[in-house]
Amino acid sequence: MSFVQAPWTEEQVAALERWQASGVVHPFTCVNRGDGKHSNEGGDLGILTPTPTGWICRSCDYRQDWAHDFMLLDPPKLKT
Repeated sequence: MSFVQAPWTEEQVAALERWQASGVVHPFTCVNRGDGKHSNEGGDLGILTPTPTGWICRSCDYRQDWAHDFMLLDPPKLKT
C-alpha cells in the first residue's frame, strides 16, 4: 500500500473528506480518542479532519501528515 504526505491541494482535501464520510473504510481517528475528551463528530469518536497541511484532531493537538494514496480519488459508491 502506498502513502502520500501533506501538503494536499484543496481538491485532495475534499476527496479525503468524502472518504472519511463514505463508510467504505474505517475513518482516520485520533490516537488519543479514548481519553474521554474526544467527541463523536463525523460518525466516529475522535475522527480526524483533513486540511491542506495534514489531518487534525479537533479535540486535541494530534496531527497526522499522511493518507493512503487511493484516498486522493473519490471513494466508490456503496450499494444500498
